Amino acid sequence: MNFKTFKAYISAYDNPLNVMFRTALNKFPFTAKLRNGLEVEIKSKRHAYFFTTLRELDVIYVDDRFIQFRYMDRMLKFYFDINGFVALGEIFRKGIYDVDVSFKHYPMIHLQIPLWLYLKYFSSPKPNGYGLIAGFDLNSDRLNVVVINKDGKVVAKKTWWYSEVVSHGFPKEKARALRLNALSESLNSLSRIGVDYVVFEDLFLVKKRKFTRSRSGNRKITRFAKKQLLIHGVIKALRLGFNVILVNPKGTTNSEEHEKVMREKGFDRHIASAYLIVLKCLGMLNDAK
Repeated sequence: MNFKTFKAYISAYDNPLNVMFRTALNKFPFTAKLRNGLEVEIKSKRHAYFFTTLRELDVIYVDDRFIQFRYMDRMLKFYFDINGFVALGEIFRKGIYDVDVSFKHYPMIHLQIPLWLYLKYFSSPKPNGYGLIAGFDLNSDRLNVVVINKDGKVVAKKTWWYSEVVSHGFPKEKARALRLNALSESLNSLSRIGVDYVVFEDLFLVKKRKFTRSRSGNRKITRFAKKQLLIHGVIKALRLGFNVILVNPKGTTNSEEHEKVMREKGFDRHIASAYLIVLKCLGMLNDAK
């Protein structure tokens, strides 16, 4: 530990020698008291050091999106976010929230808050619906949606394309943005036509990715963060006031029923999958009556 770090611990903690001793011996977790009297739980070395950065904070702006403050000669922001960031510490502002510090492009701190709190401040009112149900089939190059009524009749179906994202060398972050934008656009449109229920495959039941003999097909699979897209879709749907339901994906892609739907309805593979997904939800809702 250099003198600068030692001085930071002295400035931050009420009993800095005890904190440094426990940290050096990896005696985690343990409770320590900050100079301002606040007791905090120390979970790791990085966690212990993070609290030393709070000693010179000068908050200059706060709104529903972020907290902006001056730290030494830098301007930093705490962005209210719900993504899975690695926790470096905890900020005590009306609760305890995990944060992540990033200096990749410019100084920035992301603040992880509970989902209920995020929805409380960021949800938008949803118009009254007509009991319609929308099933989603998420793919690497397209997004497919089928909407049915309570009788199982198809009311609408649509595909949002972003096929360029699976081409060789396409930037990963740009591909992610296009997929998320398509998902947001589809949910916004469903909110306008009276949909009340949004249905996704429960991808958390899928343990492994299935690879094919096709090199391009394997590239699509490995570069496609499907579960990440699902999480975004669920949170966005909750923000818009939809009832979100996850169904077991078994039989929605490769099954006799899937082949039958394609033949009888004239659907392609992906629209047929979305149709079977939404039918599963309808069955669940009918069983619950």
